[in-house]
Amino acid sequence: MRSIKFSSPVKFWGLAIILMTVTLISRFYLINSIPANLQPDAIDNLRTFMAWHKYGSIKTIFTVNWNGAPSLNANLIGWSWRLAGQSFGGVRLAAIFFSSIAVLLTYFYIYLMTQKRLLAFIFSLLLATNVTFLYFSRSGWENIFTSTSVLLALIGLYFVKKTHFKKGLIYMSLASISGFYFYHPGKLIFPSLLLLLLMTKIKLRIKLALLMALSLMTLFFISPQLLFSLSNRGWINSTGRINNVSIFNQSAKNTAWPTKLLHNSRAFLFFASKDFHIGLNDRYAPLAYQVYLIQPLVVLLYLIGLAASFKRHQLIGLFYLTNLAIIQLFSLNTPNIARFIHLLPLVYIFAALGLDFLITYMESAEHHFASFNQWAKQKRLDKVALISVLLLVSFTVQRNITTYFVWTNSTECLATRQPAISFDEYERWLQFTKKHISQTGSSLNVYQWHALDSTSTQR
Repeated sequence: MRSIKFSSPVKFWGLAIILMTVTLISRFYLINSIPANLQPDAIDNLRTFMAWHKYGSIKTIFTVNWNGAPSLNANLIGWSWRLAGQSFGGVRLAAIFFSSIAVLLTYFYIYLMTQKRLLAFIFSLLLATNVTFLYFSRSGWENIFTSTSVLLALIGLYFVKKTHFKKGLIYMSLASISGFYFYHPGKLIFPSLLLLLLMTKIKLRIKLALLMALSLMTLFFISPQLLFSLSNRGWINSTGRINNVSIFNQSAKNTAWPTKLLHNSRAFLFFASKDFHIGLNDRYAPLAYQVYLIQPLVVLLYLIGLAASFKRHQLIGLFYLTNLAIIQLFSLNTPNIARFIHLLPLVYIFAALGLDFLITYMESAEHHFASFNQWAKQKRLDKVALISVLLLVSFTVQRNITTYFVWTNSTECLATRQPAISFDEYERWLQFTKKHISQTGSSLNVYQWHALDSTSTQR
């Protein structure tokens, strides 16, 4: 791996500014009206937060919300929603923030790994505008928060590999702690890092010190939440959602293991839309609009990077496959996009590493193409190639964003998000829910509110 250096900081941060400008515009554009309804996960987060706030949310910091995830998630969504004036789009602010940070960290990480600014910019931009990533970035659901933790973990592993142990420890600790407090898949980050640290080729004394320091720091900061989760009431509430989707749920109908393994392997190797027609995936991705969830050229580079990682970047490959396999193979109705979204940045990271591998190989074999290279320089084909790549990326970004807005506000997509609260219903629902919580201490779910609202409307 290359040494840590930032050649031409002006160009590096210039590209970062362009990247974040596109990222933020694509997330804030028409955020108060598109999508035109709030899906039940967002509504449940809001009504949970409102009930907590009514009776003092300080008491709920280390409990869990309606889906068993730590209450920090609903609080982050709720506090940002209040900051936005309790608006329809305000519930989406937290997802916008964390997904944008994940995009910036992806840019930083790819640059660290390749020392190529343009490469980092291109694949981070493609991630930022990926239709599915954009969908979760503009939602009121917390599962995309964990993508930030994943990137922190990767950066931490990078610094450990480069023997910058203090930096590595800081990043890994932030990843482990935030992953635990964010949505359920993030709980795997801490044990994954411990396992990978055991496999690193560093002095035993340093390895043991890192393992102990990471464990102590993580356990210290997660202990309040962990103690609640291990209590009788906390254990039931914390694990309820996990048990519902687990293959060990005895009431569930499990797919045969070989079939499940084959189906998931094919889906997460090639990302063909046809392999994701299961469960609620049509709510999360435009399966009817795209043949592939990710552009075939990106998928090809991803496969090259994934294969090359087992020689050049073993820790990254193992981190990815471990987190992917445990979640998808041991849960129901998979492949599941919502349980994968936090790992999506890794697809673009592997694609960048795949292209970097090809570039490095061509550079090492340059003497075989000396005459061709000289002819290409004379014809300025390198500039033609660069312009062609930038045009292709620009076209892909534009198409991704267009597809997102056309799809996510289509009648079909809005229907898949039911039961939901529409833009036209939102103020009525909000006032009713506040009043109901004030009078009874509880709130109605979307089904109950629709039934009551339709009855009152008929009167």
